[in-house]
Amino acid sequence: MLKRIALGKALLLLLLIAINPAGAESLPGWQTVQDKLPLLWSSRFPVKVHRFLANPEKKGILRTVVQGHAVYYYHFIAIIPRPQRTESRKIEYTPEARRVEIWVRYRPWLAEKWDLSFARQDLLPGSNRKWLRQATSVHPARALYP
Repeated sequence: MLKRIALGKALLLLLLIAINPAGAESLPGWQTVQDKLPLLWSSRFPVKVHRFLANPEKKGILRTVVQGHAVYYYHFIAIIPRPQRTESRKIEYTPEARRVEIWVRYRPWLAEKWDLSFARQDLLPGSNRKWLRQATSVHPARALYP
């Protein structure tokens, strides 16, 4: 009887692991990504950003598979000033801003988990694309840079 109960508990545990893999709870939310985004941007690009718009299409997080690993993409729009060269060869910024589509890539198995991609959605690497619906905990138009 005890063997049967132990076997039942083991099967239940295996079923729970199969249904809900360990990495499912560790997926960062939009707030975490928004907190990391200014540092990611400034470490790679010298252009100042007016603000970042999170999840502009309201689709959620894009999950793809690359070389057997799940890769998660968070969609943002960066609003940056438009540079213009003057007659004196100086660079000035015009009042109108440019909108740049960016994807924050999260690869949990790597030492450097976070990266930025400027590719269009259809050109992002990976297969088995799936949108994960996750509630946005912050206002999408919240400015991260003053």
